Amino acid sequence: MKFTLLLCSLFCSYTLGRCVVTIDQTQYNVRRWKEHHPGGAGVLRCDTDITDMFTKVHTVGILEDKIQDGTIERIENSMSCTNVSRNDTKVSKKLHPLIDRALNRIHAHHIVQSNAFTEWFRAGSATDDELRAFIVQFSVFSNLFLVAQLQRVINAPDLNDMHEAKEILLNELGVVYNNGDSDYTKLVETRGTVEGGIYHHRASHFEWLVDIAHTFDLNFASIGKREHGSSTTLHFCDALYTYYGSDDPNVAIGASFAIENWANSGFWDDLVDGFTQINNRRKIPLGFWIHHQQLEQQHAEHTVHELEKAIDKNRITDEAVFMNAIDQMLDATAIFWNGLL
Repeated sequence: MKFTLLLCSLFCSYTLGRCVVTIDQTQYNVRRWKEHHPGGAGVLRCDTDITDMFTKVHTVGILEDKIQDGTIERIENSMSCTNVSRNDTKVSKKLHPLIDRALNRIHAHHIVQSNAFTEWFRAGSATDDELRAFIVQFSVFSNLFLVAQLQRVINAPDLNDMHEAKEILLNELGVVYNNGDSDYTKLVETRGTVEGGIYHHRASHFEWLVDIAHTFDLNFASIGKREHGSSTTLHFCDALYTYYGSDDPNVAIGASFAIENWANSGFWDDLVDGFTQINNRRKIPLGFWIHHQQLEQQHAEHTVHELEKAIDKNRITDEAVFMNAIDQMLDATAIFWNGLL
């Protein structure tokens, strides 16, 4: 199913009792939905643009689902909002047909449409035992992802792609992004580059998970190793190495596009929602979850652009292989999440 992407560059303010997004010349009030999903601020945001990819793959699905349960309201006479005029809108450029097909392929996948684990988790009802099990498995995925990312660095087709792969790897390991300011003590930054950034042990994403583990009486030796992974978690980690880290550009690009879109399908928001609820009864460090929620919003801005560049460089030579990598990566992702239920 194709959607026309017409996005407002400004949204109605909360002072009107609304948080309005505009798609295809139709406006939706999402304020009620946002009030019930504090982590969802990254999915539908007032007063900021929503990227083409994010709207195409995820926002329309959210709107369609939530209109049915009443938490999102379709506004009649849509263009009458005084804060939003036709002159404020932007019409996105036409997507390359391959990108359009890939986005529709991803959006149709069941793990993007619905993630039973995170939808359950966001209610905040997980017990300590369930939280402990989740943290162990997520720590295995997080740590073994480094292996797949290093493989992506090694198999990069050119120096620029190698640099981009290193940006992710080194930030995961603890290099804080340099955004041009002079604060060399900060441990968190979502924008910038590792070029000129400062390394801190405490900025390592895995060390943040260690902090979380400590709140459940888990120590460093109890998490993050392959021996701690379930069969479903290891299946996902191995698929990341095989597809995301592949030396075949058709496979690696397809898997990467699938992973970036999955990461922006809202699961980080569900996790932040859940941990926010859980923190009402016990304190758990939220930095890891919130940082990745914000980081993936930044990644969302670049995924379509990166695929466009790959197409322009003729790196996708076999669409069937490219699409199969998307399917395989999303299937493995689904196996991981379903294995947590």
